[in-house]
Amino acid sequence: MIPQLLGTGVPIDSFVFRDDAGDERTIVVRAAAAGSDQPSLGWMVVLTDETDVAERLRRTERRLAGYRFAALVIGELSRARDARQLLGKVCELAVEQGGFAAAWAIVRDRAGGFVDAGMVGLDPNARAVAEQLRVGAETAVSSLLMRVGEGEIVYENDAAADKYAAWPDVAHRSGIGSYAAFGLVENGQLLVAVSLFAREPGFFGPEEQDLVETLRDEIQFALERLELDRKRLDAEEALSQSEHAYRRFFEDNPLPMWIYDERTFEFLAVNDAAAAKYGYSRDQFMRMTIKDIRPAADVPFLVDHVGHTGAGFEDAGFWTHVDSEGREFPVHVVTHDTEWEGRAARLVLVQEIAQVR
Repeated sequence: MIPQLLGTGVPIDSFVFRDDAGDERTIVVRAAAAGSDQPSLGWMVVLTDETDVAERLRRTERRLAGYRFAALVIGELSRARDARQLLGKVCELAVEQGGFAAAWAIVRDRAGGFVDAGMVGLDPNARAVAEQLRVGAETAVSSLLMRVGEGEIVYENDAAADKYAAWPDVAHRSGIGSYAAFGLVENGQLLVAVSLFAREPGFFGPEEQDLVETLRDEIQFALERLELDRKRLDAEEALSQSEHAYRRFFEDNPLPMWIYDERTFEFLAVNDAAAAKYGYSRDQFMRMTIKDIRPAADVPFLVDHVGHTGAGFEDAGFWTHVDSEGREFPVHVVTHDTEWEGRAARLVLVQEIAQVR
């Protein structure tokens, strides 16, 4: 009978009172006929404590918001291109989807200082405190940042009574009831600090703490990926600059230079000085081999010499070369093994020897 009445009874009143522990309880008064087929039995009034029901509903909604927030953050991790972009988006999602009142993140820049990566939902009072903490992060003068810098996740479920940070004076005015803060540390140095704020005190229960820990781990993974990407891009840029410098050295060298395939003897690249000295255009060189600029009688010696050439630098000695007009002239040749577009090759530098008359 009682369960049926609880399900079908009509709420007629509710009131709130404090129990012996000082906690507020919500009581709902319901009335229902004792029996639909025997109205003469009268009415039954039932008082139910729905405090726990409301709390369960709130926690369920909060948990769902947390799941949604975590899923969206994980989606952003793969799209972020740098730490500031990533943390800025995390702060936005924390407020828009995660049920948090505000979020704030700072990141260390390459100069060693800290910059704001995201600041969402903080009023001017809280922003001023955040600015002080950001500046203080560079010297770790804040007790909160010292704890965060040691890898600790700090949970404060009564921001107004916080003894570690500068928030107590602004918590009440800013409507901040509780917060969580964590940092990411590398080689003992704080790289990133993130703070999540809630309106009500006691917000960070076990489930919310699990969410924060998961968020920290996911951000750390993403930042490690970004750092690897950055190092890869830096290496590619350094390689590109090195290749550019190598090409400029090759192209602008006043002495004739070329690169040839060690197997086929084909010219693979020639510089302007070689084209000018030998009288062939680059296109013509690309249809020739190094045999074509030697006297016919020297070709067997050339083939044998190349077949016995080792790795690294070689002073190839003195040879006779022939230009496009058939003029023969003595040269001194030095070479070095290299790779050209995946082919085993040698780089050659030639200097004509002045003939004594």
